[in-house]
Amino acid sequence: MPNAFAVIYSIALIELKKRYLGTKLGWVWAFLPPILTTIIVILVVQNGLNLQRNQAYVGHVVIGLLAWFYLSDCLNQGTTAIMDNAFMLKKVSIPIHYVVVARLVQVAIVHIGLIIVFYLFLLISGIISFDIKFFQIIYAFFCSTILGFSLGLLLSTLAPFYRDITGMVPLGVQM
Repeated sequence: MPNAFAVIYSIALIELKKRYLGTKLGWVWAFLPPILTTIIVILVVQNGLNLQRNQAYVGHVVIGLLAWFYLSDCLNQGTTAIMDNAFMLKKVSIPIHYVVVARLVQVAIVHIGLIIVFYLFLLISGIISFDIKFFQIIYAFFCSTILGFSLGLLLSTLAPFYRDITGMVPLGVQM
């Protein structure tokens, strides 16, 4: 059997290409919803609470939202990983958890790009500086990865038996 990392990475790239195939904007769809949601949250809360350009607040909101976007994508994508790839699991003899890990790697690739975009914006605009707080997102990303993998594996295992889980997870994440 080929190297596990190579198999997982190739499945992740195939799914990533398949996800944005046929759209005019392609990869822009990976970045646009989180960016717009972050802008809306910052504007609404700043104007609603009359915060006068509190830059520390903006940095913390961005870090928290990035971790939340990543965790919610891990849960949403991980829940349906086995059911979406049932055809491949029937034809190719690979461990089932590779499919869930590949789905989470696909989500991680997109969110690492999103983290880079947000951090470049925050550094250029002077909202955050290059200090210990800069590395908060690495800890949040690590914790979200562990939690997302654990829950994604559990939910993807239960989803074929209890189909309602695929509808309940997005609702639970959205609440």
